[in-house]
Amino acid sequence: MMRINDPRSWCLMFAGLAGAALAFSAPAAAEDCAVVHEIAITHTFEPGDIYAKVGECIHFTNIHVIEHSAVGLDREFNTGILMPGGTSMLRFDEPIVIPYTCGVHPPMVGVLIIEAEG
Repeated sequence: MMRINDPRSWCLMFAGLAGAALAFSAPAAAEDCAVVHEIAITHTFEPGDIYAKVGECIHFTNIHVIEHSAVGLDREFNTGILMPGGTSMLRFDEPIVIPYTCGVHPPMVGVLIIEAEG
């Protein structure tokens, strides 16, 4: 059971989430990507829904004046906190549909649809 006031519980939880995220996505550089899909983060994700194929990447850029993040609802990925101007690029190597939210602002939502090649 996680205790809210126990920093060790939080560390264990975040370490587990980071490991789970690697099962579906991996950090990537542009040269690792067949195609790069851009998502700008303001007070929403623009666009919020993305259709991509396996091997393509999603590039999140925070163009807002406050911090944001993008997190799969089942923790399939987590960009971490992106400060203004911050970016995160993820490559998806298997088909999956991932509803996601801003970890800082949960009303912000979108869906990543990663389809099989072909």
